[in-house]
Amino acid sequence: MVAAHSVVVLEMAVEQARQEAAKILAKAELGHDVALDRARERAEMTIAELCDEYLREGVDHKKSSTLDSDNSRIECHIRPLLGGMRIPVGHFESDNPSRAKTANC
Repeated sequence: MVAAHSVVVLEMAVEQARQEAAKILAKAELGHDVALDRARERAEMTIAELCDEYLREGVDHKKSSTLDSDNSRIECHIRPLLGGMRIPVGHFESDNPSRAKTANC
């Protein structure tokens, strides 16, 4: 059984998402490229700042064990080695994802 407060919180989150989507759609209708703006913001970020954003916004769906592994990799490897580097301009290309940089594994 789902607690009543959980339903209220979920409804609030859904409503906030709808409001944010409405803002983005309004900007798009005016010819504003929200994805390009986001790419430009990221182009000004360091790798450490991108890691912070990922931990803040990109982990809601992950299991706690996966999040623990991600945190460990970020703190032990990524931040010390790459944290101060700036993300290359054009790395996050909204208009052509096939041109984005990928790992060669």
